[in-house]
Amino acid sequence: MPNPKIIDEMEMDFHKGNTLMDAANFYPKVRDVLLEQIQNGIDSNAENIFITIDQLKRIMKFSDDGDGVSLEKFGKALKSINMTIKARGKLGQFGKGLISPIGKCEEFTFTSAAKGSQDFHCWTFNTSQLMNTTDGIKIPYQKESALLFSRNPFKVDRTKTVVNWRTQVYMKKYTRDHTISNLNLAKLEEDILERFGIAMQKAKTVIHITIRVGKDEERKIIRATSFHGAKIPVSELETKAGGKTQFNMFIAPKKARGRQGKVLIGIRHNDFRIPFSIFARSHADLFSPDMIEALTSGVLEGEIITEKCKLHPDRRSFYENDALVDFISHIETWVANTGLVEISKVNDLSINNRYQTLGRQALLNIEMILRNDKNQALLKVLSQAKKGTVGTHHYDDTKTRVKQQEEKSLTSHFADPSTNRGNGENEKRMQNPEPNTDHPNHMPFTVTGPTGRNRTVVKGHSTGLQLSYDHMPESSHLWDFDPLICRLTFNVRHPLWVDAEKNNYVLVRIQELIAIDVLTLHTLPEEYHESVKLFLEENSWAHLDWLQQISPKKGRKKIA
Repeated sequence: MPNPKIIDEMEMDFHKGNTLMDAANFYPKVRDVLLEQIQNGIDSNAENIFITIDQLKRIMKFSDDGDGVSLEKFGKALKSINMTIKARGKLGQFGKGLISPIGKCEEFTFTSAAKGSQDFHCWTFNTSQLMNTTDGIKIPYQKESALLFSRNPFKVDRTKTVVNWRTQVYMKKYTRDHTISNLNLAKLEEDILERFGIAMQKAKTVIHITIRVGKDEERKIIRATSFHGAKIPVSELETKAGGKTQFNMFIAPKKARGRQGKVLIGIRHNDFRIPFSIFARSHADLFSPDMIEALTSGVLEGEIITEKCKLHPDRRSFYENDALVDFISHIETWVANTGLVEISKVNDLSINNRYQTLGRQALLNIEMILRNDKNQALLKVLSQAKKGTVGTHHYDDTKTRVKQQEEKSLTSHFADPSTNRGNGENEKRMQNPEPNTDHPNHMPFTVTGPTGRNRTVVKGHSTGLQLSYDHMPESSHLWDFDPLICRLTFNVRHPLWVDAEKNNYVLVRIQELIAIDVLTLHTLPEEYHESVKLFLEENSWAHLDWLQQISPKKGRKKIA
């Protein structure tokens, strides 16, 4: 059918105040407003951003010493709500930050002067008046001739009020609704660094926060630092729809509370970042559980940068299109080929170090027991070893053998490659080689890990007990003892070991008990060994039950 003939046109109108409120409520909480003001400060090249919050007076002030805005530029911004007027590369992209305080406070003012000028103007936004405006919205403003900008804190001008900011947003009587206005300083710092850390580094921006509750005051200075973990080689993946995806990733440093690395998602040519944890929740249906677990494990940190994805105005997600699908596919590929490999290395090393640390604790008690005159029969088992070892960390060089340490107690082998890079004690030993000679009176007590270096075994050298840890895939036994070199190897995949390692105390004690059992076994004639070994392994379960009952109620520490 042909289109009906157009007779006339009708004008479409809308309630300006309600529409403005809807736009402002895109940022529903005071915390969102605060982050928007910080973003605007960074975008204006601020060296310092000052935030003061008085929770009793319900006042918030956001001030920065950035470029400020002129009367003309602010007028343009008022006519560009929902449309950014910022240059490419700036954090702000959606033109909503200016009005974000509306509805979260009774009134706020915006005061600013452009860089190179002392011509301050102040605009006033009153929430109730704006809500009731049906037609054209006009924002009143006035000139603030009494203000003078200076970074010099000692500058005095009796005719002016000297301020250290060019732009200030002053929220008066912000909402008492706790859900909307709740602020946690530690969480706020985390959010700021996650979102703006990269931009803060480039602009060298420092954020000064003061929160007052009556006479009590809490202050925080926030500076962004670069990633400082072990660098993973930068890699790029590229497809037609997704463009290039760059991975600037690191192994997060280990801290007192474990590794707490954060992976950030970003777009090329823009320094705004989204924490991967938030990004993944926004696109949960597109992510595999393994990828989410890997990138939120804390082991990895860094940034993943997309070329063609487009940031959603909610700043938590990207628009869902072919570019996003390819971007996520790039992440899946990198995690499978690189990320999981790096995490596995870290976890293996951490587990190995844990076994070695607890093994050394066990050896302290084992050594003390064996040195007791009453246990000479057990000590004799060690002295009857056919082969001994050169000391710890030594390389079996064909030209030079390094003599063992002169220590008379236990030593350790670490799997960490950094311990074998020619520094520290290793370097000293390699620089001072001595002839390979016998040390019949030296009885070292050592411990190695699954990927660590064993002591170099040589005929006729010092003998002593050595603890080792392995997966032992071909064995169903809990342990294996090599009397030739007195090495006791624990099967870390055995059900008893897996149960014991849930608690550090239990794991130390079970090693001590098994070591004494093993040495006792080897005081018996060899024909009894096999049957007694089976009995001892069964008896180890009773040891485990007893230890678990008497152990301190402390859980296993987090690995990696």
